[in-house]
Amino acid sequence: MPFKLENGNVRITIGSETGWVDAAAVVSDADAAQVEALVTVGSAPSIQDVTSVPEFAAHCEAVQSAITGLTDAVPGRAMLKGRLEKHLDRLSGLLLKVSAVRKVAEQAALHFATEDSAGRWPTMLRLWAGRTGKEREAAFKCIPPELAEALTDLIEVYADGAADFDSAEAEHSELSITLRVALDTATLRPGTFLTDEMQAKAAYAKLHLHGPNLFSTQNGFMVELPEPRVAKGLTVHSNDVVLDKPAEVPDEKLPKVVSLTQEKEKLYLGGGPSGDDVCQGSLGDCYFLSLLASIADHDPDQLKRMIRKSESAFLVTLTRTISFMDRSFRLPQLVEVEPLFAQSTTLGAKNILLGARARAICGNSVVRRRRTLGGDVYLEEAFPVTTAIWVPIMERAFAAFVAAYGLYFTDAPTEDAPEEDGYRLIREGMQFSEVLFACLYGHRLRYSRGVKVEPLGKAVVERPERLDPVTGELFNMLLMVADQTAGNSPCIAVPTASVSWRKVGAELIVLGERYEGPLAQYFAEIGKKLRPVLDEERDTIATLGKDAVFQDACAQVTKALRPLRPKDLWADRVVRLLASLAEPMAEHGPCPYIFARHEYAISGVRLVLAGDSPTPDYVTNPALGTALTNAASLVKAVAALDLQKSTVTLRNPHHRGSPDLDGNLPFEQNTGLFTLSLREFLNFFHDVQYAVVSRHA
Repeated sequence: MPFKLENGNVRITIGSETGWVDAAAVVSDADAAQVEALVTVGSAPSIQDVTSVPEFAAHCEAVQSAITGLTDAVPGRAMLKGRLEKHLDRLSGLLLKVSAVRKVAEQAALHFATEDSAGRWPTMLRLWAGRTGKEREAAFKCIPPELAEALTDLIEVYADGAADFDSAEAEHSELSITLRVALDTATLRPGTFLTDEMQAKAAYAKLHLHGPNLFSTQNGFMVELPEPRVAKGLTVHSNDVVLDKPAEVPDEKLPKVVSLTQEKEKLYLGGGPSGDDVCQGSLGDCYFLSLLASIADHDPDQLKRMIRKSESAFLVTLTRTISFMDRSFRLPQLVEVEPLFAQSTTLGAKNILLGARARAICGNSVVRRRRTLGGDVYLEEAFPVTTAIWVPIMERAFAAFVAAYGLYFTDAPTEDAPEEDGYRLIREGMQFSEVLFACLYGHRLRYSRGVKVEPLGKAVVERPERLDPVTGELFNMLLMVADQTAGNSPCIAVPTASVSWRKVGAELIVLGERYEGPLAQYFAEIGKKLRPVLDEERDTIATLGKDAVFQDACAQVTKALRPLRPKDLWADRVVRLLASLAEPMAEHGPCPYIFARHEYAISGVRLVLAGDSPTPDYVTNPALGTALTNAASLVKAVAALDLQKSTVTLRNPHHRGSPDLDGNLPFEQNTGLFTLSLREFLNFFHDVQYAVVSRHA
């Protein structure tokens, strides 16, 4: 009973707390009813079955309301208020525990249990040990059974919070190994995260050799695969009979069939991943594929570590970064990916990959005579195709990962929550570079950074006595990339670069306002259309692709100024800026330059200085991002830097779109890999994202 009269006193129980009030203070039935109502708010029976966070929160609010409602007229007010406040504190503690169990079950607790510095994690385990079996069972629903079993063993070591770490060190070591094994064997299976809507839009099937699903290269240049052809009026089947002996009809009189045959489906061509394998499809995930290309160029072994082959599928290890109690933890997660890829099923685009294309090597054709099931004899020219599928595999694993855990990998999937279309999410959203670098590198990530390019360009011209930290970091990163191919650094830089369409648009407006001449009306139209787009918070530049007035103004300016470049620097700049707005200019098909709204992989750097090259900062400060240790030598190096002879090599993840303002680049050489002078790079690119990772796993 929460409210009982004994020996002239009123005994009041609130939660686990018991107190007494002078019975004389309770002089009427109305007073007694009011006191009993307050006590019931915090009585033990009312919370014994409360295990969910919302229920606890509602109960806390009820107790808080009861405290607020206490007036001087309430008998035993001081005692009641003290007991209710104490009970509220206890409830708040329970709420924290339930929140941790329900929301951090798969994230923080597993991290605490696998921390190398084990002194910090017993607190979390004791928190879990304090929950009832029913509450723990409810919290474990989102954890694979093998993980729940291993974690339960760990909790039992610290049952009731009685054991200390020193006495349980042996048990901890053994159980942590069990947990790591369990964690390593738990996998995310993408097929379970596809909604009916997604199934209606795409079908998972083996790689279709016809259509734009494959691209082939020869000596680094793009080549077209043979076009499959079937002679008119001939019905061909895969089980047609190969003739051992030639038929009576000579070859030149037989109908000819050209076919592509899947010889081998490999992860890699040439023994390992290459940046040349990356070819972005229709998804707008250049931020992801450019990073894959950069990793393949600078740290290909990392991709080999991430992708493992099982009997009938591939296991891809990705990493989530979660925060708990002001600390960040990285949780590895296996994603099981079958060699099936999302392909469109809509009319007119059937059997077309939704994502990245696979690189192929086409062998020499084999010519043979075959007989159809109907008895017709034909001559088949079969080209064997070997495909490298690691890029589509990584993209599918990433899409499944995003579908399961959200764009920033912080959500925990629940049974009643519909999974979102991962391909749609990675197309519509772009992650912070730090989240993405951590996803692909896990514990190897030392530091990630996004820096502006412009300050380094200014420093080369102005030659300041001191470099600001951003300029110093970018210069050190370029030094690292230039030097890391020799294997001298203890760590590796993995960089990408991009051009801001907003800055391109703003510069076009300024250049147009300064112009006075026959093209003024076109510049005015360009500025008129660009200004409202720049004022929008959302990215709406693509809407100009259907604006006929804007299209015509851009085309007229480009047509008039292109013959004046490169001698006329102003005209050259305007043409480059217009060409970088590739999507709005698509209908007029300008010769491409550096696409704005697009991410490029930085594949190589070559720095030419008049004097000795400075000692890179990573020699004494490998993580970067802190106070520069080589600032003085960098100031001298900036002054000695030859911007024209120094170069930056970049890779377009579309595997095409190399700069070709003059329209002279042969089609087969348009591989997306190109080199700019450092001057041109600093003059046009705006942002560089890079990660510094340990050289050894």
